[in-house]
Amino acid sequence: MIFKFIHSQPISIQLLFMFLAIEFPAEIVLVYVSYYNAENILSKELNDKLQTTYERQSRQITDYFDNQINHINILVQIPDFIRLSRETIQDRTIASDQKPFDPIIKQSFIQYQESFKLANLMIVSSDRRIVFSTDFGMNIDFSQINSENDEIRQLIDRSSIMLQTEFSDFIFIKGRNYPTAFVATPIQEESGRFLGILIAEINNASITSIVNDYTGLGQTGESIILSQIEGKIVSTTSTRFRSLSEDEFSLDASKPLPVDEALQGRFGSGFYTDYRGREVFAYWNYIPALRSALIVKVDKSEAFASIQNLRYILLLIVLATLGIVVLAAFSAANLFSDPIQKLTLAARRLSEGNLDERIILPQRNEIGLLKDTFNQMAENLQKSQKELQNYNIILEQKVKERTHELQKAYNEITLINQEVVLQKNNLESANVQLNNTLEELQSTQSHLVESEKMAMLGQLVAGIAHEINTPMGAIRSSVSNIIINLDSIIHQLPEFFSRLNATEKELFLQLMEIASQKDMSISAREERKYRRELQNQLEETGISNAMDIAEKLVEMGIYENMENYNALYVSSLQKEIFHKAHTLSGIIRSANTINLASDKASKIVFALKNYARKSYSGEMEEHSITQGIDTVLTIYHNMMKHSVEIFKDFEFVEPILCYSDELNQVWTNIIHNALQAMEYKGVIEISVKKVEEKVLISFKDSGKGIPQQIQGEIFKPFFTTKPMGEGSGLGLDIVKKIIDKHQGKIYFKSEVSIGTTFFIELPIVSQMNTTPIMS
Repeated sequence: MIFKFIHSQPISIQLLFMFLAIEFPAEIVLVYVSYYNAENILSKELNDKLQTTYERQSRQITDYFDNQINHINILVQIPDFIRLSRETIQDRTIASDQKPFDPIIKQSFIQYQESFKLANLMIVSSDRRIVFSTDFGMNIDFSQINSENDEIRQLIDRSSIMLQTEFSDFIFIKGRNYPTAFVATPIQEESGRFLGILIAEINNASITSIVNDYTGLGQTGESIILSQIEGKIVSTTSTRFRSLSEDEFSLDASKPLPVDEALQGRFGSGFYTDYRGREVFAYWNYIPALRSALIVKVDKSEAFASIQNLRYILLLIVLATLGIVVLAAFSAANLFSDPIQKLTLAARRLSEGNLDERIILPQRNEIGLLKDTFNQMAENLQKSQKELQNYNIILEQKVKERTHELQKAYNEITLINQEVVLQKNNLESANVQLNNTLEELQSTQSHLVESEKMAMLGQLVAGIAHEINTPMGAIRSSVSNIIINLDSIIHQLPEFFSRLNATEKELFLQLMEIASQKDMSISAREERKYRRELQNQLEETGISNAMDIAEKLVEMGIYENMENYNALYVSSLQKEIFHKAHTLSGIIRSANTINLASDKASKIVFALKNYARKSYSGEMEEHSITQGIDTVLTIYHNMMKHSVEIFKDFEFVEPILCYSDELNQVWTNIIHNALQAMEYKGVIEISVKKVEEKVLISFKDSGKGIPQQIQGEIFKPFFTTKPMGEGSGLGLDIVKKIIDKHQGKIYFKSEVSIGTTFFIELPIVSQMNTTPIMS
């Protein structure tokens, strides 16, 4: 059913279906593969960037934690601090816990805390009692430590037993609305006697400032430190979109949680839904110094924004390619090699005298109409030949009748005057000569008229065949170039575009836009000039392959404002950029060539159809004089395109009543005579003007002119100045009869070595004698 529908459509639709059936699936596969590869590449680049951010922040956090440990170890070795610690422990051991602290001692500890950039400092006695804290709001006492403070108690035990620095996990303590961690180290006198434990609270603000550095994370990226405290996942620092609190850090429990893997010491990356309910791309890993997980993430919508841009670029490429395919399909559909070749072969056989030749084609489109017109023209020629044969028979019969009459008169004269024997003999001799002359005249006239028409037809068909074959060759070559170039470049474009930066992409698209508007009228000499100038410019700037770049740019039609493309000359992808641009512009140039060639062939076919059209009504029709002349000029274009210049001065003249096909024969004979008089080199000036109620048409050539002594003979039948075999002398006789039939006038002016001008006057409104005459 589908094939039946396609076969019933015009050629353009059929060819479009074929092109799309080949090209569209390839486009879909190309877009899918390109988009999939680009997404994988971007995911890898994004993973590397997030991993780099993690490594930077993890290193900074570890360095900060090591500095805190170094500070506290240095602090417990200062004699004055050991003395203050000993006095504080002794004072709180003897005195009551409610006894106020000595302000000087308090201030001394605070100064040490600030000097070493530590958070809260706590002094723990050897009997495990917290006897001093710089943060008085904590109200922590060893006797009050319960299960909620079990981590601090274990920290004190480990440090006092091992006599070394120990640090805790993040915990919640009374007096803090966010998790915190502690570092503990033993306090010993110079003699080695153990006094107690110094506990320093980790400064959460410093860690927060590290993870809140969003360099390289765009507008939605952030880093989060997560710890597991009392069975809950808690953020130990504030984030970009969430303040710090004791609330549990909720994630999508229906999907694997990155923090679980990170807390178990495994790193990874991928997509997941974060605490805001948004899909993000993240990298996660474990930080041993904090015994916590660090997740670096960025919103998927921002991270993969460039994929959206690639999607638009691929869409534009697909649309552009489809446009070129559609254009090529519709352009190529206007002509087909096989029907044209059949038409050319039939025309050649027709010119050889085979008037029974007919063309059989299945098409019912424009080519079918051309076939019908050609067949009609052949029938007309065959009919004209039969009419000429009938005329010859009639003429022969009249000669026979005249001969019979002469013979009868001769017999009568013989009977009346037998004594005039000599006259009788002379009359018999004259009669024989007359018979021979008439027979020769019949043969010569038949041959010359047939020769005249066949010669004109042969020249016409040969010119048309050449004019049609030339654009057909250009179309076949251009279609081949399009297929080859598309096949070689279409699979490389997505990967190629992904390697271009924004500036290179913009300049590349500018090159393609300018190449699509290339001026096709510049000569080869001008192209060589532009190529030399551009090569010199590029060599002056130090471009090594200047000649190759100059040649490609000039072929693309780009030879101005070359400094705008400096970024492409120095690009690492220079050769590939100009090669791709040259190949794509070649597709555009081939499409333009197809358009020009198809327009030229259509113009020839249209002219041939108009020329071959003949009215069988026997009545005059309205016809444009200028259109008829243009039709003949188009048919003779092949003979004039190299060395003959045509100058037209056509005023607007409304269509007149005439026999259009016979007037076309007039224009054909006069233009053909002008070309032969100039030996196909020179100038022909054609003018059409309205003078009162007449149309004045003139044809002026720059030929050798007509000698004065023979100017009165040129309209006589069989008179010709052409060499034997080039003319029958019937052309201008036929022209004059056609003009007389239209009640017009034809006359000329000629000067030897200057040229000849033929003038034709045709009435616009007239009651003409429409009795047909032989032309």
